[in-house]
Amino acid sequence: MDNERNNNFENQNESPYFEQDNQSSNENSGYVPPLNINYTPEPQFEDKKPQKGFAIAGLVLGILSIICCCCDEYISLIMGILAVVFFFVDKKQNGSINGMAIAGLVCGLVSIAISVFGLILSTTDFYKEFLATYEAYLNEYMSQLENMQ
Repeated sequence: MDNERNNNFENQNESPYFEQDNQSSNENSGYVPPLNINYTPEPQFEDKKPQKGFAIAGLVLGILSIICCCCDEYISLIMGILAVVFFFVDKKQNGSINGMAIAGLVCGLVSIAISVFGLILSTTDFYKEFLATYEAYLNEYMSQLENMQ
């Protein structure tokens, strides 16, 4: 039976049911191949660009915290801690570390160290004596300036 079937397919051109023009066989006959039902497209992955928002925020806070070390240790300490926290949030979010995040971490750690040192120093007697001596020096200098005018 398979032989019969193969012969039928081989002799399709001779069959009265299969009409084909010799001229149209050379040209586009409008034949559309059947669709492959089992076709699954390849998944397209989006290129995720690393987000730099937390890295930038950490860098800005780290720089500002170093600047604020001269003015107020408490504000500097808070901003330094936030810079370090933003470093770890950025690392967790992106899975990698970029230069801005590292710079923010370093600035934050430096400002934390300076702030803690300043807070410890401000509670000692040495600091209080230094301030009293400095205040006396400033008062003497101001009185000399007033006498000159």
